[in-house]
Amino acid sequence: MNRFSVSSLVLLLLCYYLLGGTINAYAQNDVQNDLHIALEILSTLSNEELAFIVKVHDKTEEETIEIATKLANEGNGYCANYLGNHYSAAGSSQSDYKKAFHWYSKAVELGYIDGYNGLGFLFENGFGTEKNEYQAFAFYTKAANEGVPNAYINLGQCYAWGIGTEQDLNKALEWFTKGTITNERVAFVNCGVILFVLERYEEAISYLEKSCEMGSPVAFFQLGLCYRDGKGVEKNEQKSRVLFMKAKELGYSED
Repeated sequence: MNRFSVSSLVLLLLCYYLLGGTINAYAQNDVQNDLHIALEILSTLSNEELAFIVKVHDKTEEETIEIATKLANEGNGYCANYLGNHYSAAGSSQSDYKKAFHWYSKAVELGYIDGYNGLGFLFENGFGTEKNEYQAFAFYTKAANEGVPNAYINLGQCYAWGIGTEQDLNKALEWFTKGTITNERVAFVNCGVILFVLERYEEAISYLEKSCEMGSPVAFFQLGLCYRDGKGVEKNEQKSRVLFMKAKELGYSED
């Protein structure tokens, strides 16, 4: 056993708990390569995130929320944002959303920039606060400009549909393209649809195909249009029918 083994194992265990991955995925590499991979992942984490992860990896949800609350009140911005996400996702009532608003605001106060994205979501939908699309747009812009990946998608949606700002498909495309870093299906399908609308058909195809692989009914329908009309691909009515059928199977409706 070489000198890296113990350190590598500790780091890989932490990555396992954090990312929900499997150590077996790394086992095919030698220990030094494992260590390099683990260090790359860990280098993206802040001390606040690591402190929280180490404390809660074996705790129940209730215990996790209790620990997060304690750390947030002690000045941990990551935990404040975590609580905002928790109450926002759980939000079946305005009470939950008001808690989310409190914690996202606390995260921002503590300098954790992701909190702006959470506040943008609440303002956009009127959850836990008065609906204000202009404020939502401002917060999404702040978060996106500071490099928050999920804010890229939210800001793209603002430009795509004119939420809190004038509609601008080129700016929407710019932000959705950046948003593909999240590997979220919505980013890829919106890139494909906007490129189609902008008549940049050949560019649209790769995004639509990727979105189909991710199971998007909208992408199957849009790609069906491409094959039906020969836009960006060679016309193929039989393939278009298959794509339209798949879109319908996945719940797509033109209504």
